[in-house]
Amino acid sequence: MPPSSLDQEVPVVRVPHSEPERRALALTLNRLAEKAEWDPKLLKAEFEALFEFDANFDLSFDPEITGFTWAEIDQAIETNADPDGDALDDVSGLEGGPAVSQVGDLFLAGEHRILHGDARLPTDFAAIMQGEKAHFVCADGPYNVKIAGHASGLGRHKHREFPCASGEMNEEEFIAFLSTVFGNCCEVSVAPSLHIHFGDWRGMYPMQVAGRKIYNELTNVLVWVKPNGGMGSHWRSRHELLYSWKHGSGSPFNSVQLGKFGRNRTNVLEYPGGSSFHSGREEELGFHPTPKPIALIADLIRDCTTRGQDCARSIFRQRQHPARRS
Repeated sequence: MPPSSLDQEVPVVRVPHSEPERRALALTLNRLAEKAEWDPKLLKAEFEALFEFDANFDLSFDPEITGFTWAEIDQAIETNADPDGDALDDVSGLEGGPAVSQVGDLFLAGEHRILHGDARLPTDFAAIMQGEKAHFVCADGPYNVKIAGHASGLGRHKHREFPCASGEMNEEEFIAFLSTVFGNCCEVSVAPSLHIHFGDWRGMYPMQVAGRKIYNELTNVLVWVKPNGGMGSHWRSRHELLYSWKHGSGSPFNSVQLGKFGRNRTNVLEYPGGSSFHSGREEELGFHPTPKPIALIADLIRDCTTRGQDCARSIFRQRQHPARRS
């Protein structure tokens, strides 16, 4: 309503109630609210519309003023999501080409930054974080096993070895490598915060030794179960491990809380992997030997952060990706 109309009169219908009727009405309205149910599709649409305004900087309030927590808002928006994965995982139609980036190149993608750097160097962490602190780390580092024969086999796609920790390190060297990277992660993170590092069964001991040296606590080990087995001898590998380490004391942010907000999560994660048959599978395997599905990473970010917080994703393989939860 424009300011000039504020002093105008508007017609109203006044319905008088006795004191007992007023009290009964108050009880009825509250009771009806208890029995009410949300239409999931309409709720999803309303929140998505709010965030369209927010993208244009039109919101002057925190959406939690609606009475919904961020975890509940996330859950509402995820309603009717495709259970088979994110459409953004489909990279069919994209063509590969020669590498053009060089060490030190920093790419800007909206609020996100991507650095072609080295996770062993504190200076590279400083260059990409630019004084900010991460609230969550999700890192997919090399497992110190050769790509050939482990991640790449007899298929059409052959991948070069990683620049380091690709089977050339002994156990002590790999522990030192992990310790250095873990320490760098902690230097650019708030405390407390969760740091999730991907690994496999071969690296369990180095991961435990390095992690217990740097972090305060191992909070869990998640198992990513894939639809199909990959490489292996007696038993083909069908899983990867995600080690959840806590940096600092206290309780890190938790949007799950045993399903309090509708996010019912376990430490067994079931998402499609690179070996499963789906649209864009060949292109995914052509870009990287062990691609991670977007839905898996997105769910981990939702589990451990709220909107507006910074997080660091994929700090290995000569690429560092800090992203802001939005």
